[in-house]
Amino acid sequence: MTRLAELLPFNAGETVASHCSRLSAACGYRHARSFGADLKFRFQGLAVGNASDVAAFADILGVPSSSLASGVVVTEDRMNIVGGQRMTRAIVQRQRLRFCPFCVRE
Repeated sequence: MTRLAELLPFNAGETVASHCSRLSAACGYRHARSFGADLKFRFQGLAVGNASDVAAFADILGVPSSSLASGVVVTEDRMNIVGGQRMTRAIVQRQRLRFCPFCVRE
């Protein structure tokens, strides 16, 4: 685990993009995209669940990608998948992702 990972923990029920956004703000960045560009991953890739960007972010944190898996949001066949829970586009707003972490945990 790197010092960057120790700065802010990855919270249960949090998306990877949200965690990255909080880290970038804590490091003084105005935008998470700039933070990602400086560290060689795409913030947009985190937001859409791109495996290579998630792996790069995990490497930067010094943690296995599997430890971030619960916070990866993936879209497959017009369905959004968060923590293994499949949700239709009608009930997910992607601009500001909002979902009940307790429902996803169940």
